[in-house]
Amino acid sequence: CIRDRPIGNGRLGAMIYGGVQKEQLQINEDTLWSGGPHDYSNPEAYSHLATVRQLLEDGEYDKAEAEAEKMMGKPVHQMAYQPLGDLFLQFPQGETAKEYRRELDLQNAVSTVSYTIADARITRKTFSSKPDQAIVMRLDSNRRGQITFDLSMASPHPVQSRVIGSDTLAMTGQLSPREDRGLIGPWEGEGMKFAAQVKVKAEGGTLVAQGDKISVQGADAVTLVYVAATSFVNAKDMSANAEARAKAYLVGASKKSYEQLYQGHVEDYAPLFGRVAIDLGGRGASDLSTDERRQRVRGGTVDPLLSEQIFQFGRYLMIAGSRPGTQPLNLQGIWNDKVNPPWCSKYTININIEMNYWVSEVCNLSECHEPFLRLARELVTPGSHTAQTHYRADGWVAHHNTDLWRGTAPVDGAHWGMWPSGGAWLCQHLWEHYLYSGDIEFLKKAYPIMKGAAEFFLSEDVLVRDDEGHLITSPSISPEHSH
Repeated sequence: CIRDRPIGNGRLGAMIYGGVQKEQLQINEDTLWSGGPHDYSNPEAYSHLATVRQLLEDGEYDKAEAEAEKMMGKPVHQMAYQPLGDLFLQFPQGETAKEYRRELDLQNAVSTVSYTIADARITRKTFSSKPDQAIVMRLDSNRRGQITFDLSMASPHPVQSRVIGSDTLAMTGQLSPREDRGLIGPWEGEGMKFAAQVKVKAEGGTLVAQGDKISVQGADAVTLVYVAATSFVNAKDMSANAEARAKAYLVGASKKSYEQLYQGHVEDYAPLFGRVAIDLGGRGASDLSTDERRQRVRGGTVDPLLSEQIFQFGRYLMIAGSRPGTQPLNLQGIWNDKVNPPWCSKYTININIEMNYWVSEVCNLSECHEPFLRLARELVTPGSHTAQTHYRADGWVAHHNTDLWRGTAPVDGAHWGMWPSGGAWLCQHLWEHYLYSGDIEFLKKAYPIMKGAAEFFLSEDVLVRDDEGHLITSPSISPEHSH
């Protein structure tokens, strides 16, 4: 079966590992990125443009690429999406667990782990609530006094942890400056600040604060309410008070019972998921575990129900990872556990982020498209500066990658980055959203974005004529293809 279970509310995501002796929730917040506000445009880029074009016209492609390296952004690599930290529950070492089961309820976006130890059935239900901006875990048992564990938090970044009162664990941290590493750019300035808090609401039993952890002993049931926040305000400002933000989230969510938190979560999520139903048959396969069914499919067995569930899992991830007002889905969505993630877990706009959002309109999740559509608008201002700096062109431009700081210059190297069609490519999603929604007011706001992307290519210094008289982009590459 799938090793981890992703949950999310668009902003706050977690992977649930499902252990018996130790449960781990690996947690992300959608605005925690390395670096800070920065303009990647290279003031020296334009001085190399004519030389690159002449070398291309002369068929000197290796020399043209070498010269185009001098047109890359400053720094040549963008920043990376970062993990926030982990929530750990350490349970007593006792008898071997029996009847272990993990499941992810796509209809209600709830992950459940259950097992039996010494005739007690232990259940953990976890969800990420958008209305209350919190991750909620409920631990209970069919026998009283069976819930005992130590609760702690950790992070791969420099942090300080402490207990507030006897029932709340708090962690504050800040990303460190770093040198250029792999595809991740250097940053010598102040790193983003972040904070997390988790409140323990026990029914029965006792709570004991021990240094930077809380011990729960002999409870009948426990509700954990976890919140997190960063200092990010926008691409030019990261001056917010992360700890105050987290505290405000916790105060709001803690006023509610578990039943109220759960009901609010389901009422928010289920109507979105329930908009599309599909029935391919094969219901009998549901009696088998997911790993068994995957093995059977590899062996040639047809499992239409698995195909149906994979389709709905894609919609589930869209709802969990992208909501109005959040950041758009990056390469890992909101589920990244690495300080040095593959390809920096950026917004790779030559195809990957578009692929993330292909599901949004056709699968009746138009609202979930909003973060990506907003990204296009937020790239206009930096993209206009890049258009002028790199090409002396009107309009706006973006290349193959962007990040939280809305970089628009070519990055990573000419072999990949010298592709000035990113802005125009993004505009296809603006138009598609209008085609599906028929929203004239949206189109009025989107029109200037699309017009600016077109104006870039209409500028005198952008398109050149080839030997057959066609207007072409130069220099440019075909994304993900070598010359």
